[in-house]
Amino acid sequence: MKKTIILLLLSLHLCNVFAQKKTVAVYVMGAENIEETTKQIVGSELVAGIVANEEYSAVERTADFLSELSKEHNYQRSGSVDDQQIRELGKQFGVGQVCVANIMPYQSSFYIQARMLDVETATVLATAREVSSLSTLEDIVSAAEKLAIKLVGKKEKVPQTFFKEISTVLTQNEDNCGIMAIDNTGSATLVYFKYLAKQKMSIRISPDAYILDKTTSKHYKITGA
Repeated sequence: MKKTIILLLLSLHLCNVFAQKKTVAVYVMGAENIEETTKQIVGSELVAGIVANEEYSAVERTADFLSELSKEHNYQRSGSVDDQQIRELGKQFGVGQVCVANIMPYQSSFYIQARMLDVETATVLATAREVSSLSTLEDIVSAAEKLAIKLVGKKEKVPQTFFKEISTVLTQNEDNCGIMAIDNTGSATLVYFKYLAKQKMSIRISPDAYILDKTTSKHYKITGA
């Protein structure tokens, strides 16, 4: 008589968020005495802080976007670009929002003002400001991180839960194995297998087995079977 064996594979932390993300580019400007390195660090940290919110993703062609901004006449003349120019370039590069930061010296400190601009509607979605000496790398990173949180907040990744039943037809006259269902509870992914064996036997799941997320190419090890 055929033996039917049900295997349950448990893999922690396998969850995928399919929500549509908002694309954003970051542009940092400042007075002539503001070092380019400082502006670049502020820009990089703003990007990192914004995309830490799972609702946002950075535009892939950020470097090209900034290169085009640098060609604008007003930029060459004053080191800044007006909102209309930013909007037009944002549309051209498929950016939904642009974070514009302006670093202004004041006595021995620097006043950093940032705003999130919606490219389509030309509205300012959020503003933030920080005062810092920007004298050390830690100062620069800290100021940019605080600006990002004020602009978009910091939201942790929300696990997606689902249950999917899979109609796998197993042939009765030979050994066969198939996935019958996948249950993602948010903290774990349960994969249900059915194995039809011609005779009494045992099945071993290799401790090296893993689940591959094709979207991110991440590997998730199996914690139990």
